[in-house]
Amino acid sequence: MENCLLCGTSAMITRQDNSSRTIYRCNSCGVFVVSDLAVKPIEQHVHEVSAFLQARRLSGQSDTVLISYKNANMEKDYLLLTVDQIVETFPKNFTEQIHMSLVNLTNLSVYPGEEVRIEKLDFAPVFYLKTVNFEALSFIIKSMAHAELIDVSYYGASFFPCGITVSPKGWDLAAQLKDNTNEGAIQRALLVYNPAQAHGDAVRTAAQKAMRDCGKKLTTSDEFFSVGMIGNDVAAQIKASTYVIVDLTDSSRSVFYAWGYAKAMGKHTLLMCNEEKRGKLGFDPAAVGIAFWKEPKQVSTEIYNFIKAR
Repeated sequence: MENCLLCGTSAMITRQDNSSRTIYRCNSCGVFVVSDLAVKPIEQHVHEVSAFLQARRLSGQSDTVLISYKNANMEKDYLLLTVDQIVETFPKNFTEQIHMSLVNLTNLSVYPGEEVRIEKLDFAPVFYLKTVNFEALSFIIKSMAHAELIDVSYYGASFFPCGITVSPKGWDLAAQLKDNTNEGAIQRALLVYNPAQAHGDAVRTAAQKAMRDCGKKLTTSDEFFSVGMIGNDVAAQIKASTYVIVDLTDSSRSVFYAWGYAKAMGKHTLLMCNEEKRGKLGFDPAAVGIAFWKEPKQVSTEIYNFIKAR
């Protein structure tokens, strides 16, 4: 018995006859085949590859994966993939996702050392994922565990953790991240608006320009917006942002609720609205301070001045 290339546990390893490939049979990772040229790329992305294979096993996909250096030939006996193709299934901004996930986990813990039960979590906002993607979620958790930011517990023979405990190292990093948020280290802004409104695209483009000019990152609510009450995804985005820009041109409950949630969280909040809606908001704009705009370039100017004044 030798060690698995991915998890390091004992595995049955067989060299294919007259081939530059090795077959791994591992209790944790399953059966997979690796070409010699793919070994080094795999070692550089071991957590992604391991999470990918585990996700396939848990979802009942039984075909064997051949991890090659290049997809030169299609083979009927294997699902042929390169390491690059596997890595593409994972979020590109995983460092930020890990940091925000860590902060969210500490916010869920009543005291240091408390175990957060996985089955009680709403995965997307807690792990800062825009969609509930098993491969990405597994990768985020495994990466956090590998960095000793969290400890995970399993139930029986399950490959997916049932509980997470933030480690002392994780608590220290989360505290630093929370402090640095107010100092600009990971400052980011969220634009909450209805992308379906008449000037939706123009508002988003103007906001993006303003944030680029300020040297900060902008996230928009496009992918999370829904009619009705604010979703958990938007709440998580507001919680993770230093600044929140709310465009009230579309006076839906989701937009107003986001405004209230941002204020309750103590976020720096800028309220904006198209001039055509003045007098149609149902309250006195002067009482809360709204920046009215007639054309998109005013949106960019207002946001830029708002950020720079902080």
